Parts: sequence; C-alpha cells; structure tokens
Amino acid sequence: MRKTQKSCLGASQHLIRAATLFCATVDWQNTQFRLAEMATNLAAARLMVRQAANLLDAGSPQATAYAAMAKLFATDNGFNVRAANTPCKA
Repeated sequence: MRKTQKSCLGASQHLIRAATLFCATVDWQNTQFRLAEMATNLAAARLMVRQAANLLDAGSPQATAYAAMAKLFATDNGFNVRAANTPCKA
C-alpha cells in the first residue's frame, strides 16, 4: 500500500504545482475531489486491515470474514488509485 500512498501524494504535489499555471477553477475543484476520494479510500482500507488484524489477535470467529473484506477493499482501492495516477502509454 505504500506505493499507492506514494502515487496519491505524488499526484497531489503535481496538482499543486500545475494548478495555478494550467487548470481552470472547475478542473481544479474536480481534481481536488478525486484526490480527496482516493485519500479517503486509502484511509478506510488501512482501518479495515487494522480491524481485521485486531480481530485475528483476539481470536474472534469473525476474523476470517473481516480479513477477506479488508483484503478485497484494500486491493480494489489500491489498484484504482494506482490506475488513476498512472499515465497511459500509447
């Protein structure tokens, strides 16, 4: 997940540099919203993974289900963030 976080951070830093030079206000707001959504999903994924780990440590019978949900959510959102911040190669 560190690469995904780095990708999101890199996109936001690039956005800050480029926004004043190239972006209209509407584009800037849309991009801010997309970055906020990505950061929210990454934070939620971390919390789900931590919750699953806590349940595993406690020996809860729900631990396997929570681990599966955390894996699905973290993987899907990690790929989505990386895909959104990876330039297309023609």
